[in-house]
Amino acid sequence: MASSIPYGFSLVCGLRGELTPRRAVETLLNAAQSLVDGALSWLVPYGSDPRQGELADLLEHIEGLAEVKGRIYLSDIARVNFHRDDDWVFKLHVNLEHHSPRPVKESLAALVATARRLFAGDLRSARILRSSGGANCIPELPVCGYKTHLCLTDKNEVDACYQDPAVFWESWRTEARSGDRFLLTRGLDAVEDLAFLKQVSAAQWAMARAAKPGLTQYFNPNVDQAETAFYRSGPRHLELVGYLEDKRLVEYSGFLAEDAHITPEQIYQIAELAAVGALPDGRPVETVRVVFYEEAMAQREKRPLLDVGAKVYFENQEGDLVEIAE
Repeated sequence: MASSIPYGFSLVCGLRGELTPRRAVETLLNAAQSLVDGALSWLVPYGSDPRQGELADLLEHIEGLAEVKGRIYLSDIARVNFHRDDDWVFKLHVNLEHHSPRPVKESLAALVATARRLFAGDLRSARILRSSGGANCIPELPVCGYKTHLCLTDKNEVDACYQDPAVFWESWRTEARSGDRFLLTRGLDAVEDLAFLKQVSAAQWAMARAAKPGLTQYFNPNVDQAETAFYRSGPRHLELVGYLEDKRLVEYSGFLAEDAHITPEQIYQIAELAAVGALPDGRPVETVRVVFYEEAMAQREKRPLLDVGAKVYFENQEGDLVEIAE
């Protein structure tokens, strides 16, 4: 079965809130010129009558409004929604759902180019998100999120969110830099979702292991049929030991080589068991315990397991079980 391809991309970005409405909209649209095709049309504010014209007409219209928020159509596939919170928030979305063949690489490249142009000026935050039915079996991370192709961050934010910041930086390509601010990209040549998953999965899980406690989210995986073989690939390093009825405890044992890691499938299985609180046959589960052969293994693999609600232990030289704390 062929892998799915994205039906859209979104650049979600923030510009300095001190900008006037005219300056904010003009800055965004100038940076996104490669996505403009013909005259603009707009609903500004939301609920108003639709209007059409050139950029100068839109800017003149905006200057006469007390509250500036709404939607601007750049072409038949590109639109931008915007409003002001502390910063100006823009969501520039490219919808490819009804186009065949879908210009996946071209659309993504146009959004990256838009972010690069904005980065030189008033850009405060940015992510490019992949909208698709696949690649839904990776965790959502601090700083960079989920199915992201681009993110804007700085050293302080990464240091605050990752116990091993080097793992984060190794997972991304630097698209642009200004001082301690970095515009980062990945997976820009991945058209199909399976290709994107193969490119980012190992790094995504490495970042999950390197993140600080409780900052990563593990949603129920939705594995596309074309991705099943990849999702289930790799040796299963955890073995089910058994169930202790008096303690309502399920125990797994783990032995991993230095370069090996628990598979995503097993982490999600443990997450589901901890969340549901029962075995498939209905026996109640209050504790999921994972016991590693030695401390180094436990320390290396602990973060996702602890984040999904498991208890992590290792066996010391005396044969006693030692729990790994957060």
